[in-house]
Amino acid sequence: LPQVGYDQVAGSAEYDFYAPDTVWWQNGGFGVIGNWAENTGNGPLLDRKVKFYTFVHAHYQTHIIIYATREQQYFKGRTFGLKQIEITATVQPTDWFNGQVDVVDGDGVDYIGVRKGRMLTVTTTLAVTPGRHLNVNLVNEIEDFDLAGERLFTADLYDLRIAWYFNTHLFVNAIGQEQDVRNNLSLYPAGIPRRSRNLATQWQIGYQVNPWTVFYAGSSQGFQQGPGNSLLPEQRTYYLKASYYFQP
Repeated sequence: LPQVGYDQVAGSAEYDFYAPDTVWWQNGGFGVIGNWAENTGNGPLLDRKVKFYTFVHAHYQTHIIIYATREQQYFKGRTFGLKQIEITATVQPTDWFNGQVDVVDGDGVDYIGVRKGRMLTVTTTLAVTPGRHLNVNLVNEIEDFDLAGERLFTADLYDLRIAWYFNTHLFVNAIGQEQDVRNNLSLYPAGIPRRSRNLATQWQIGYQVNPWTVFYAGSSQGFQQGPGNSLLPEQRTYYLKASYYFQP
């Protein structure tokens, strides 16, 4: 949300405790995070949020966090009271695999129709490094939004990143990002498409001269939804760039 000229106050508190070596978990705790923001000059409230959480860390680098959030959010003259539950679980059983699942269930805001609804978001993240050369990262996010028991939209997001390292200096990587949104036209104002789908790709080769200097060459291209479910290519871009970290 665009917020220009606002005052914000945030704070947090946490209590940790540790387990003996004979049990399956290592440490845990609970805490609270607060955030408050309003327009400068005693303007309207923009956002007020209190988030309570508890967590536990266990073997195999397993981390589980549970959040309970209450929020007041101001948008286009209306204030929405929102409640959400979020569960995040991360596990790394080996040095070459890492996985995370994040689930958010509760209230949400449809910013097009300016109305409150029910949302469920599931985000899955996988990172695989099977050896010294290959690195694969995949993120998938699925969001469902309901109004009065009817599905308003379903949105799918995929982000795939693959990198191959020939040696400590030379590497190539590829990125693909797809977004697919399917809308219920009977619940939207006129002008909203039934389906919105796009894809962005990038190919890149890089050479790292030293820890401070890297050169890149690559190309990127976007695709937009065409007739039916087809994706039509848009303008392709080629680039050369250099990155240098200056340390005084």
